[in-house]
Amino acid sequence: MKNINNMDKTYIINPNYILVNDNKRVYLTYRYNPLPIFNLRLPYETDTQFFSFIHPEQAKLFALFDGNRKLTTIIDEIAKRLNVSTKRAYELILPYIENKTRLGVAFQNNRMAFPSNFLVPKKENIKFYTYEQNDFICNSDLDLISPRINSFPLDITFMVNTICQTDCIYCYADCRKKMDCQIPIESLDRLITDCKKNNVRSFNLMGGEVLLYKNWKWLVKRLIESDYMPYISTKIPVEKEIVQTLYDIGINQIQISLDSFDDNILEKNLNIPNGSKYIDKMKRTLKYFEEANITLNLHAVITKYNKDIPHLEQYLNTLSTYSHISNVELSVVGESLYKKGYHEFKLCSQDVKIISDYVDSVKQKKKYPFTISFSPGTRKEMFKGNKKIKKDNFEKRPVCSGNVRLAYILPTGEVTICEGLMFNPQFILGNIIKDDLETIWKNNRLRPLYSPGLYENTPCGKCKEFMNCRTYESKRGVCWKIIIHAYGEKKWNYPDPRCSSAPTQMNPFYPQ
Repeated sequence: MKNINNMDKTYIINPNYILVNDNKRVYLTYRYNPLPIFNLRLPYETDTQFFSFIHPEQAKLFALFDGNRKLTTIIDEIAKRLNVSTKRAYELILPYIENKTRLGVAFQNNRMAFPSNFLVPKKENIKFYTYEQNDFICNSDLDLISPRINSFPLDITFMVNTICQTDCIYCYADCRKKMDCQIPIESLDRLITDCKKNNVRSFNLMGGEVLLYKNWKWLVKRLIESDYMPYISTKIPVEKEIVQTLYDIGINQIQISLDSFDDNILEKNLNIPNGSKYIDKMKRTLKYFEEANITLNLHAVITKYNKDIPHLEQYLNTLSTYSHISNVELSVVGESLYKKGYHEFKLCSQDVKIISDYVDSVKQKKKYPFTISFSPGTRKEMFKGNKKIKKDNFEKRPVCSGNVRLAYILPTGEVTICEGLMFNPQFILGNIIKDDLETIWKNNRLRPLYSPGLYENTPCGKCKEFMNCRTYESKRGVCWKIIIHAYGEKKWNYPDPRCSSAPTQMNPFYPQ
């Protein structure tokens, strides 16, 4: 028997993965956010982009890997359950043990996937998780196809307010009406408890400005106590006392959004009156975080005002004088649904290419002590050009997580499906002030969005691919935010503009 020398070893499910009963199936994914593995400091190699539905009977078999049984004992048990020889049982399990790549497997006429390094040797002093057989008793009406999680959203983003100290010309959030969080602390406390109980993978915060929310200290501390490490991004100069508070609470990484060290550029990009004063404060902020030993990720939005390579080089050179900067992300400005004037500060395709080539060159030379990433944003090629290429690309599009795995909570308590859609009533699921999130999610009042009747008078209504594209069971879905960008809010039920059958006349919301 191959590798028979490992029969006396004890294996466990890689603790960086989690198995969750989803009523009609079990889902398997990575534990993104708990404190022991924050910043991807993982005790085992992990596929951190993995998600799959598996059969509950498979989950029951893997629940046998509880850290107490040796492999030989588990093989005997599997052989009995499946009515096969121990040799065959071992052959069935072997591919999952320290596997280097993802696995595609067949089980009871269903195809399922498993992540790399799924079963791993038990190590001393490593926290791991065990399961009971009863954990995976599911509804007899199995469903391994429908993409939407049945039980509870997997990831949460909470927008705490719409209050800012800047007025960025490109802001994609709907901050036209300024409001602080209207959700009572009691409701937030209940929400975090429910998220923990229902195996929510990540709970992130955004604004407005998180650090301008009056109860931000309580909120961040409460999340950390529940094993969530919220990823905080700020654009405001932060005083030393606040940095120390963040450190004391347990925050070890934060994002600073800073587009430039040029006062004239910042006055244009951020629509602020005194750019030089702002820069002085931000430089002190960077120093405070450095002194507190908190890792920084820097993010800069690139507009026509800060696109030039000499400026970008000066920006990166200045950042290199600070320690504890882990990554610098440059993102091409996109059009906001809530602000006008995109044509005045957008980039052209040639600008994007020049910046992309520059970033590739800098990365190759390893010139800076931090990593550099570049997000080119929405590309013209996604919407224009060869219909066959568009069709092929659209069929390979990633799954939209809105109303599938992600819930987005607004300062009003309203639950929507995407941070880009904000307060649009068409996409509101409910309100956590009135109902708990589990009830809101299971009720899924947006299910009619997937009904063919809503699309009768649009190009989608006549499309042969409708069932594979826009129904409740379709695996890919569309991006409603992109649709609204392209055709306007009243035509939210139009085709995704990336589709080869979509109308080509659209708002040019991308570099041209």
